Amino acid sequence: MNFKVIDKRTGKEPIFDHNHIFKEKWFKESSLIWCDIDGWYVSEDGQLALTDDCGHTVWVDRNRFEVVYEDVEEIKEEMCDHYCKMPEWYLANYKDPDEAHEVMVNECCTECPLEKLKGEN
Repeated sequence: MNFKVIDKRTGKEPIFDHNHIFKEKWFKESSLIWCDIDGWYVSEDGQLALTDDCGHTVWVDRNRFEVVYEDVEEIKEEMCDHYCKMPEWYLANYKDPDEAHEVMVNECCTECPLEKLKGEN
């Protein structure tokens, strides 16, 4: 699922540089490598973490950052309109994108736009 992270202090996406996130105490105390930041991760229970390419993770304060998810319905409509001849029925009946993708690949197409959604996670 596509999402962005908003810093509640600024109302904007966090800036990864030495004047912003990298100078914060929680970042300095972590084992994250500042030049290898990979990105954000959201656990199944909604906890937010920042990761680096070396496999280090720091769980961040839920009160500090907000996760904003893309509008799934809008994404589904766009996929139906632009990428696939799949009837909208699949999207209406399979709310889980993984399940819809599996059904679509097995029943109607070999290359499905939902792969794009899954790949951008």
